[in-house]
Amino acid sequence: MLHLFGPMAYFTSAFANATPQHSTFDLTIDGEHIHTDGVGVLVINFSKLQFDISVVHENLPRDGIFDIVVFHTKDAFGLIPALFAAILDRAGEFPARTDAFELFQGSQIKVVANPPLVVEYDGEVTGSTTPFTVCMLPRAATFVVSDECCRIYS
Repeated sequence: MLHLFGPMAYFTSAFANATPQHSTFDLTIDGEHIHTDGVGVLVINFSKLQFDISVVHENLPRDGIFDIVVFHTKDAFGLIPALFAAILDRAGEFPARTDAFELFQGSQIKVVANPPLVVEYDGEVTGSTTPFTVCMLPRAATFVVSDECCRIYS
C-alpha cells in the first residue's frame, strides 16, 4: 500500500480498520515480562514517522534501543488527540500524548498477542502474525548520511 499511496498510506491503513481487534499482550523486554492490552504494538528505532511526527519523547536512532509503543485505544479515532499533540510539538517540549500510548524501551523484544495480530513492516502486511521477536544489533549497519543528518541526530 505504501508504494501506491505514499505518506498517506499510514493514515489510510489506520482508518480503513477504524475498529481494530483488541488483544492482550505479553511483552518480554530485555528479560522483563509485561502484561498489558490494546489494539497494537509498535516497535521502532526511528521514532519520527511521516511528516516529521515524533511518536516518543526522544528520537535517538543510534542508541541501540528500540522504542515500544502499546496503543490502548478501542478504535483508530482514539489516537487523534495523541496525533494532534505530536503534530503540534515542533519545539520538542513533548506535551502529554494522552493515555492512548504506553511506552517502553529495550533491545530484545518478544511480543505475544492473544488473539494474534497481523504483523506489518513499514505499513506493509507481512502475512505473518504474532508472536514475533526483534533484536537490536548495535553497530550492525553503516549508513552514509548528510551533514544535516549528523547535526540533527548526533
